Amino acid sequence: MKRPIALILFTSACLCSVTGAAQGAGLYTTSQAQRGATIYARQCAACHGDTLAGGAGPALKGMAFNEMAASQHLTIKSLLDVTSRTMPLTAPGSLKQEEYAALTAFILQQSGFPSGDKPLSEVSANLGDSLGTAATAAAMRTASQGVYTDAQMAQGKAFYSDNCLQCHGGELDGVEDAPPLAGKLFISKWGGLPVGTLHAFIDKSMPPGNGGALGAVSEAAVVAYILYKNNFPSGSTPLPADPAGLNSIITN
Repeated sequence: MKRPIALILFTSACLCSVTGAAQGAGLYTTSQAQRGATIYARQCAACHGDTLAGGAGPALKGMAFNEMAASQHLTIKSLLDVTSRTMPLTAPGSLKQEEYAALTAFILQQSGFPSGDKPLSEVSANLGDSLGTAATAAAMRTASQGVYTDAQMAQGKAFYSDNCLQCHGGELDGVEDAPPLAGKLFISKWGGLPVGTLHAFIDKSMPPGNGGALGAVSEAAVVAYILYKNNFPSGSTPLPADPAGLNSIITN
């Protein structure tokens, strides 16, 4: 079954965002991206997934998304324009222009692009910048390079024991319906994605019914413990807790 044309266009446009935008000047404000997160949850998550990892619609971040974007010669402007014209799929163009800008800002933020002091708009500077080469230029790291400290991992183990062990097991192997957080099944789902994708999922959903209760720093420590249990080595600097820092690290 062929994807609707609008969905394909949106895929191509977003590809540029993740791969592209120069990591120098900020492209949007943090508050704008936060508004975009609310819009995304309401208008986009059903198709593209709660963590932008894809579903009925394509993923809007991650390695595969980045690689596809690198092959496109697209711009920030094309992302904003095509999103404005074709989304939501069931009611294209039905949002306000500032809502489309906020949604675009959220996608850029979740792919690790920096915020600044001016909101993204159709008249922003750098809208014509090519997004196809920035991912390559971005300072991306892999979890195999040692992205957390032993002390942070130990803190994460304590947080895990208090908040996660009952469902996910002492060895992170899963209990009943709770999925494993270590091993082949975990890597098959989360491998190749930014570490920020896992952190965002934990922040929104864990513990069940009380997502976000631990706070970003404690959640980063839990992620560090999960990385440790999946045989990723420790390093000299702690895992960051901000989206840009987390999304610059790939679970590989």
